[in-house]
Formats: sequence, structure tokens, C-alpha cells
Amino acid sequence: MVSKTNTILKKQSGTALVVALIMMVVITLIALASSYTSIFEIGISGNKRGKTNAFFVADGCINEIASSPATFDLGHFVPLVLNTTSVYSNPNPSCGSGSVTAFLNQSGAPRGGGWGLGTTYSYYVINCTGNDTAGSAATSRMQEDIMRLLPSE
Repeated sequence: MVSKTNTILKKQSGTALVVALIMMVVITLIALASSYTSIFEIGISGNKRGKTNAFFVADGCINEIASSPATFDLGHFVPLVLNTTSVYSNPNPSCGSGSVTAFLNQSGAPRGGGWGLGTTYSYYVINCTGNDTAGSAATSRMQEDIMRLLPSE
């Protein structure tokens, strides 16, 4: 009986080794695929963070320019010619780069206002560009339109 058991064991000829090697290759491939997926998702989240940061920098630039009284001081617009476009660059670029375009002394109903008041108004367009402060190449551009009604003479 001992001789029969020895002959069965001798006929296997390394089958367990081959099965173990195949399983190791499969496990290695699964590990490589999961690490590649993780690296890819980390890159995506970093790009999303950069774009979000640039968006908030541009939004802060718009808010800073719109809330500054100097923005609507007509002495900053050079050349100041009525009923033409005048451009004023933001003197405080800490929030991002921005400029204001003024359309002065417009008459009639303001665009999109739906008003028929017959008053004059000034129309300002604020353009800002924000860059990611963490150093990525992400940028965001925003535009805000502001209308300022002037009393009739």
C-alpha cells in the first residue's frame, strides 16, 4: 500500500507549483490595476482642486472690484469719452487680474432690465482671470455685468 501512495504523489510532477505561480500572476495583475486606478483618481482630484481654487480666486477678484468705490470713479477710465468703451485695470492684482469696461451715459431701457424709464444709465463689465494659487496651470475666467442708474436731468 505504501508503494501505491508514493506512485500517486510522484505523478503530480509540479502541478501545485504551476497553480501557485498562476495565482501569483493574477494577484499581481489585480494589484497593479488597483494602484493604476488610485494614481489616476488622485490626479483627477488634484485637477479638480486646482480648477475650483482658480474659480474662487476669479470670483473673489470680481467681488473685490465690484465692492470698491474706486471702480466706479470715472477718473480712472482713460480715455474718458462719453458713450464709448473705456477700460480700467484693477490696481490691486492680489485677487487676480481684472479689468472694468464702462459704457457711460447710455439712454433708453437698460439691456435686460425691461424698464421704460427713459433715464440714462452706465453699464460696467468686469472681467477677471484667476489662477490656481497652489501652482497648477488651472485658470478660470469670469465676467460680471453691473448697471448703474443715473437720475434724469
